[in-house]
Amino acid sequence: MNKEGIFVKTDAFLFQLIKREKYRRRNDLTTYFLGIGGSTNEDPNPFIEAFHECERQISRKTSGLVHHLLPVASGEMLQGLVEGANTVSGEHQFTAVYTGDPLGKHRMEWKWKKTSNVEILHPAGSGEEVEKTINSFYQATSIRLDPIHTGRAVHQWMHELPKSLPTVLWITNPYIFG
Repeated sequence: MNKEGIFVKTDAFLFQLIKREKYRRRNDLTTYFLGIGGSTNEDPNPFIEAFHECERQISRKTSGLVHHLLPVASGEMLQGLVEGANTVSGEHQFTAVYTGDPLGKHRMEWKWKKTSNVEILHPAGSGEEVEKTINSFYQATSIRLDPIHTGRAVHQWMHELPKSLPTVLWITNPYIFG
């Protein structure tokens, strides 16, 4: 695992090279590739190191409360990020837009109800509205978001959540070939 641009192997070697090359050309971010549910074969919890790198980069630009936005289905990614946040000194607030099965949302809300820095939201917006958000995001960043998970989270952030705090967007399932 590299320190500056952590790359966790989760695909066939050729796909790893393509993904890495696509994101390596972007100078404005450090990219982390994590497996489905936020786990990998190489590291049972890669979020600690990923979160330390995130904190290192954030601390160069801002101090105080930082907001983290992410889609959540299984809850593994959220769990790992909260554990990572507990190992750093900064203050972090998590907004997770639930994109899993309908019955699972109640379990997710119950699990996190006593955690003051975690909020679980229902996804908002129609498919057409989310598609417009995805296209706007693509025009601004050249990253195409998936419509099921991250596209819904970004739509919620762009249209319903306050933007007064520095926000870290944790992207899942980017369409790197588009």
